[in-house]
Amino acid sequence: MTAAIGVTNRATETYNPWLALETPALRPAVEAGDWGLTARILGGLDVERCSKAVGLIAETDGVEAWLIPAANGGDLMARTVLGARFVRIAWLRRSGYRAPYVSAAQFAGFFEALSAAEELLTSVTAVAPTYVHAWEWRILTALGLELGIVEARRRYDHIAALVPHHFAAQQTFLQHLLPKWFGSWELAEAFADECRGVAPLGSPSRALWATVEVERWLDIPSHRPQTHPLGHIAAETVSHPAHRPGPWGAAVHAELAFLYSRAGQPRSAAVHFAALDVRPSRNGWAYHDRTEAIYRKGRRRALGRGFVGRFGSS
Repeated sequence: MTAAIGVTNRATETYNPWLALETPALRPAVEAGDWGLTARILGGLDVERCSKAVGLIAETDGVEAWLIPAANGGDLMARTVLGARFVRIAWLRRSGYRAPYVSAAQFAGFFEALSAAEELLTSVTAVAPTYVHAWEWRILTALGLELGIVEARRRYDHIAALVPHHFAAQQTFLQHLLPKWFGSWELAEAFADECRGVAPLGSPSRALWATVEVERWLDIPSHRPQTHPLGHIAAETVSHPAHRPGPWGAAVHAELAFLYSRAGQPRSAAVHFAALDVRPSRNGWAYHDRTEAIYRKGRRRALGRGFVGRFGSS
């Protein structure tokens, strides 16, 4: 039987990421603790939106209290979402600091929650090997449990065989390849090039190089992003006629807005900020300690103080 693992989330931001799903009934169902309705809504979403939805539920305080009964009853989606919640709890316990600044007690709590998540998610993939969302979160448990690049790649390849160009899984696997974990800039760039080379035009998977650039800035704060490739990325992804808006397209817009802002090119960032007014995302920006304030400052510079959008004036 699965037992609760307690933690309190940090204060939420003022924007509403649930809007990106365009499924207004989901958040009230989650807040009401109604698993039956939540499961029906999740079952009607495509892979991309379901992936995003699972992540949002996992970030919601207290959901484990009503997920545990459904998970213990054998519901595979409930076990997956609960596993995702335990992963989020693990990282909240660990904090976002680099390893030298994390205490032994924090690491102990981190590994406890991650081990519980891995057990749950493995129980799902053991009986349902094609269950993409459980495999997706197992890439993240492999990161925290330090299972290595080879095992993480095995898990990613399993997803890629089921759902090619799954952007959320690609971004998670990319973490393994960064210098701050087990890889190098060369490995990270090679994977970004690999994904770009096989993804169709319009796909967010062609934009992983932008994620690498965001991570490079995090590692080297003085780094100024190269802007010439950003135009090509936008043209091949969110600005391409074949692009279909969705939650991971919003992630690309957010990273491009972030990188153009870092490079001192607010005009180039403007189109991406404008798109984010419809599908909010904080990819890239969330690495700032004052995410909301820094984001709004960049948005004002790009769009002007008089811009009025879905969330009010900037």
